[in-house]
Amino acid sequence: MEVFILQSQDQVNKFYDDNFATMSFIIKNAGLPHYHLDDLFNESLEEVWKINNRGQIISNLKSFFLNHIFKKNALNLAEKERKRKNTDISENLSPVFNVGTSNNIESKIALEHIEHILSLMQPTCRKILKYYLEGYSNEEIGQFMNLQKNSVASYKSKCLDKFEELTLIYL
Repeated sequence: MEVFILQSQDQVNKFYDDNFATMSFIIKNAGLPHYHLDDLFNESLEEVWKINNRGQIISNLKSFFLNHIFKKNALNLAEKERKRKNTDISENLSPVFNVGTSNNIESKIALEHIEHILSLMQPTCRKILKYYLEGYSNEEIGQFMNLQKNSVASYKSKCLDKFEELTLIYL
């Protein structure tokens, strides 16, 4: 069994360098920008140190660190980012989608703007957003469009960002 004790900055740097490609892959699959890598590494490293300080022994450090701690932290951060973006978008667009308001003329005008914004987007984005707004999961959308679930998540995130960007320009 391997006890995880990094006694110098050189050991930490070597561990980081040795696992950089795998951590980058995990971040990419979680749909996060690459600039989160260092923060996630440090956060994950602290968790492992806490485990060791409690006297627990970690067998197969590399696998434990990457597959359990780092991956969990990346997925948690990605989920927080998605929720934040969805909240921001829904708050910006809530007046647009609230067709039950007393002023239906404003709602129709806003709906025309949304249709215009969607027409500016790539067909793949339009389809993904259509399925997403209909309530389909990433897995279901992937089946409809012959894409991997992770690809759908990545596309959806980029499409929502683009939709938000265009909304700020045109609305």
